[in-house]
Amino acid sequence: KYHLCYIFQDERGHCWGHASSEDLLHWRWHTPALYPAPGDVDTGIFSGNCFVNKDGEATMLYHGVGAGNCIATSGEPGLDHWTKLPSNPIVPIPEKGSAEEKLYSSWDPHGWLEGDAYYAIFGGHNPTIFKGQTLDDWEYVGPLLANNMPDVDDFEDVSCPDFFPIGNKQMLLCISHSRGCRYYLGEWKDE
Repeated sequence: KYHLCYIFQDERGHCWGHASSEDLLHWRWHTPALYPAPGDVDTGIFSGNCFVNKDGEATMLYHGVGAGNCIATSGEPGLDHWTKLPSNPIVPIPEKGSAEEKLYSSWDPHGWLEGDAYYAIFGGHNPTIFKGQTLDDWEYVGPLLANNMPDVDDFEDVSCPDFFPIGNKQMLLCISHSRGCRYYLGEWKDE
C-alpha cells in the first residue's frame, strides 16, 4: 500500500493531509494525519518525511511551527491515527543570538534509521546532521555539506531535503530559496 502525505491549510492552520492507494491510480482520502491542536507545542505542521522506526512503526519527522522539529508515530496498518511525542519538540528552535543558532536551524527535517541509530538532516541556511539512539534524544553531529565543494555556498539554504541512495552514491534533493531546486550526489560516511 502507498501512503501520501501533503501540506494543506484549513481553519486549524497548516496540516498534513493523508491519502492511500493500492495501485497509485485509485486513492482513498483519510482524515488529516497531523494538525495543530489545543495544548500542542506546535501551531502548524510544515515539511518533513516519514520512515520506519526500530519498533516497525511509521514515524513522521516534521517541523512544528513555533516549536522546532517534532515527531509523531503510528503503529496501525491504515496509519489513520498518529501520536505526537510528549517530548516534542525533539530539537527546539534555537534562541536568537545563542551558540546553538550559529550551529543549526531546527527547520525542514528529513530523518531515517540506519543500523541502530536515527539520523536527521535539519535544513535551513546551515544544513546539519543530528543523531539519536531513541526518538526522544537527539544530538548535533555537524554540518551536512563538506566545505570547499564547487558551486556550494557557505550557509546555503537547504529546504525540504530528501536524502536517499542512488546506485553506490547518496542523493540530496532539496530546494534553495535563492537557487531553486538542487541535487547533490556524494558519499555518506563517518556521519
